[in-house]
Amino acid sequence: MTEHEPPAGKRRLPDVADVLEGQAAELVALHGELIRSYEKELAFFTNLEKRDREARKQDNARLKKIWWLEAELRKRQEEIGKLQGELERTRGALRNLQNSAMGRVQRSYWKMRQGARR
Repeated sequence: MTEHEPPAGKRRLPDVADVLEGQAAELVALHGELIRSYEKELAFFTNLEKRDREARKQDNARLKKIWWLEAELRKRQEEIGKLQGELERTRGALRNLQNSAMGRVQRSYWKMRQGARR
């Protein structure tokens, strides 16, 4: 053994304490970094869920509007169908009147009257 070496049982324990102290400080720093990372992820997913809820709310509003518009379209189509049926009945009645004896007499009267005006 030389003069500068400590005895075997009294090796430099402060070095081990320094190493442990450094590792403890590193663990504390890593712990803080991990907490910040989790907080960022939590904030990210919270915002993501919020946007998802808002998008679903808008989709629901749009769906309600679409359903209402489809109902209105069906009503208008039914009205158009009824009006077309009424139009066909009216045209049929007009054809019957025009083809009747009285209708032919009226047409010939109006033709003679127009001829007399010229």
